[in-house]
Amino acid sequence: MSTMKRHRQHWWWKFALGSWLVMSSAIGEAVLQTFAFSVNSAFAQITPDSTLPNNSRVTTQNNISTIEGGTQAGSNLFHSFGQFSVPTGGTAIFNNAANIQNIISRVTGGLASNIDGIIRANGTANLFLINPNGIIFGQNAQLNIGGSFVATTANAIAFGNQGFFSASNPQSSSSLLTVNPSALLFNQIAAAPLQNNSQAQGTELDPSKNFIPKGLRVPDGKSLLLVGDNISMNGGGLFAFGGRVELGGLAEPGTVGIDVNGNNLSLSFPDSKLRANLYLTNGANVNVRAASGGTIAINARNLKILRGSQLFAGISRGLGGSDVKAGDILINATEAFTIADADSVISNRVGVGAKGKGGDVQISAGSLSASGGAQLYAGTYGQGDAGSVNINVRDTTSFDGENQKAPNLHSGASSKVESSGIGQGGNVNLQTRLLRLTNGAQLDVSSLGEGNAGAVNIHARDIVIDGQSTQLESSGIYSRINTAYVPEYHQGVGQGGDINITADSLSVTNGGVITTSTLGRGNAGNVFINARDIVFDGMGKFDRNKQIRQSSAATSAVRDIGVGQGGSVNITAESLRVSNGASLSTTTLGQGSAGNVLINARNIVLDGVGSYLNEVQSYFLPSGIYSQMETKYAGQGGYVNVIADSLSVTNGAVITTSTLGPGNAGNVFINARDIVLDGVDKNGFFSGVFSTADKKAIGNGGYIDISTKSLSVSNGAKIATISQGNNNAAGSIKVVARSIRLDNGAVIAAETASGKGGNITLENHRENLDLLLIRRGSRISTTAGIENQGGDGGNITINAPHGFIIAVPKENSDITANAFTGKGGNVQISAFGVYGIQFRDKENPQTSDITASSQFGINGTVELNTPDIDPNSGLVNLPVVPVDTQVAQTCTAGSTVAKSSFTITGRGGLPPNPGEALSADAVQVDLVTLNPKVGNTPAVSTNPINPTPDRIVEATGWVIAANGDVILTNSAPTVTPHSSWQRTADCRVFNQRQGG
Repeated sequence: MSTMKRHRQHWWWKFALGSWLVMSSAIGEAVLQTFAFSVNSAFAQITPDSTLPNNSRVTTQNNISTIEGGTQAGSNLFHSFGQFSVPTGGTAIFNNAANIQNIISRVTGGLASNIDGIIRANGTANLFLINPNGIIFGQNAQLNIGGSFVATTANAIAFGNQGFFSASNPQSSSSLLTVNPSALLFNQIAAAPLQNNSQAQGTELDPSKNFIPKGLRVPDGKSLLLVGDNISMNGGGLFAFGGRVELGGLAEPGTVGIDVNGNNLSLSFPDSKLRANLYLTNGANVNVRAASGGTIAINARNLKILRGSQLFAGISRGLGGSDVKAGDILINATEAFTIADADSVISNRVGVGAKGKGGDVQISAGSLSASGGAQLYAGTYGQGDAGSVNINVRDTTSFDGENQKAPNLHSGASSKVESSGIGQGGNVNLQTRLLRLTNGAQLDVSSLGEGNAGAVNIHARDIVIDGQSTQLESSGIYSRINTAYVPEYHQGVGQGGDINITADSLSVTNGGVITTSTLGRGNAGNVFINARDIVFDGMGKFDRNKQIRQSSAATSAVRDIGVGQGGSVNITAESLRVSNGASLSTTTLGQGSAGNVLINARNIVLDGVGSYLNEVQSYFLPSGIYSQMETKYAGQGGYVNVIADSLSVTNGAVITTSTLGPGNAGNVFINARDIVLDGVDKNGFFSGVFSTADKKAIGNGGYIDISTKSLSVSNGAKIATISQGNNNAAGSIKVVARSIRLDNGAVIAAETASGKGGNITLENHRENLDLLLIRRGSRISTTAGIENQGGDGGNITINAPHGFIIAVPKENSDITANAFTGKGGNVQISAFGVYGIQFRDKENPQTSDITASSQFGINGTVELNTPDIDPNSGLVNLPVVPVDTQVAQTCTAGSTVAKSSFTITGRGGLPPNPGEALSADAVQVDLVTLNPKVGNTPAVSTNPINPTPDRIVEATGWVIAANGDVILTNSAPTVTPHSSWQRTADCRVFNQRQGG
């Protein structure tokens, strides 16, 4: 070739490469590839340069280029080329000696290398191809070498302390480099791109003998490394079964370390340098599955895996052994990692019939987005444990949507024991600033085979779980023991894993869920949530097939054919809001007991009712906290335990335990400083706290235990344990409070349809129950036989020895322990005062009553313990007329208790009319009028509480306090008091004057 022609060609290549780089940023990857390959087909060739002590020699015949010569240093063989490209159908053969370990080839001419044919080498030598101007592997590119392969657009390769071998400055390279390569040196501001589009079909099957790889392949157990800037794979394949595939590079000057261990090569990237971008599109495939080992490592700035591109690691079908472990998939994207579209997947699994432990999927990124059904997966189909999926994201992690081709495949991350698998499931561990699961996306640990499911562990500042897929699968976090319904496979035998969430804020909306469940044989896992602010709100879309609408929820369930115990739902928060049909629940529909719900929050709000309309009728789901037994099998309902500063249950929301089967409903424990239960929603759902046994239930209602400073139940709200079945007993209710207010149809009830009514106890252990206020048709009831059937009434105990029980006589506010055909219950009240409500033989709808009657049986008893106060007297009407406050001494004789009195005379008390002020030195003395002595009532026993009073000593003097108050006294102070201006009255004389 003439010098002029070579000069023109060299100039044309520089122009083409410059245009190509501009086009890559201007018109995209597809045009770039088309242009590059058109250039390749016209100008592909291999030409040595003259920069080595012993230069390379190239002989070409029948499209086969044989490369010989080069400079050998120890077990390293160096080649240097002005150009290195292999055309379609062509072959480049490195004819090296058998003792060569590393073949290091550089391209110095300034042109990209276009490889669309075969590269071969003898023996087991590792082959390095260095071209800082770019390397492109076409669709027909293949490797046929015995060792590992490195293609890089770095400027030079370093050899420990001996020097480096440079492609951009070949004259400065050391002459003797006998050690293994140690680093790749990037000296350019932006290195040239590196592409692999190879889909060439090889001649050998993969290790499992199931398919023939299409793309670049190195021998099993060896390494395949692509290191450059803007690495891309458009449908290309990379295969190193049981070995290592590593992709990455730098976009600024820096050094990437190389570790050479025989034929095993790996890279180390500096944290401080800007990394290259990496794009895998249109079915690009990286696969290292084998009998053992097999690792994929990616280091990039921005990483995109799109349109069905895949990374596969693990143990291949039918291979492995009991002591074998698969390698890991390691992804480090310093900025954004995006995986999207149908069939895009990162998978590390133990295959069907394989043995060994699966590897992990480990992801570290600035942000992570998975959509369109993209999956991050670790699992086992064979005999061995599944690996884990570990995600550490600095900013936002987003999983969204489903696979349009396979709608049951949702975007997400999972570790599973599949239906054919025997082994333990791995974990899904995620740490991020913001986690979003939307439109059916899922984080899932499950077992469909034989083995325990793993756990989901999430640490995030903010978590958003929202909505459903087009197939109405809820976005959420799942731990499941499942059943595949395939007889030849294992039927989900194992323990469910836990879900552990720690966050600042958690929002679960529009049908999103956090759930553990068992559909197989094994216990469901637990849910643990620890967050500052938590919101569960709303419901999903109506599912016409299942005839349900999923509420936004945190749940643990034993499902319909499951055999095992339900897990617990544990929530710790500053504020917790559950609204518009959302729920926190444990349920059993199978064989086993329901789990428990335990909540510890400073402020809890339960509000509203969710609803949906199917083709026939409307359905409703109150917001709230549930533990439910909905099974025909034996088992017990779980309990609900709530600890809070303030608890508000409004507009139809509930806290409830229930049973529909042979087991008892669970208990409810509430410990809160202030409790408000208020209202009935527009569809008639009562707000409140409940424990119920359904009409079909055999078990009994549960126990309700409430401890609070202030309890307000109003506007139809209820605290109730109710048994609707035949001969089922209601549970009991205990309220420990300082004040209890029931208003406008409020109810505290332990009632049954036909069984024994439960007991109700109202008291306060630590402080006095100061006030029980019952207003406007409210009631406290332990009535049995509410459907005109049998059963004894329960007992009511109100212990307020220093407090008051107040009602309004004509508001029909009642305390009842009645029965229909059974025996009435017992009512025992201890109070300082009972006003506005009185004992009656039977209820009167016009008055406020205390009853313990039986319509066709034996009446119960009512016992009132008060300090000499007639319970039949109703409210005490205090005088409203002002009285004088002059003090005179007097005597009173004849009473069941020791009594004295002041006779009120003179100025003071209330002002003459509202327009006048009370004088500053007036003395105000409250007037109390004692009721007449109570007569005996046959139906009620009254036990006056008459402690011996202190002896009353008449005043003999008075003093004026510093603030001007007048104080009567019977003992002389340290100063001389004023003498009384009244003479001491003689009681006998006084009584004579009064006619006594």
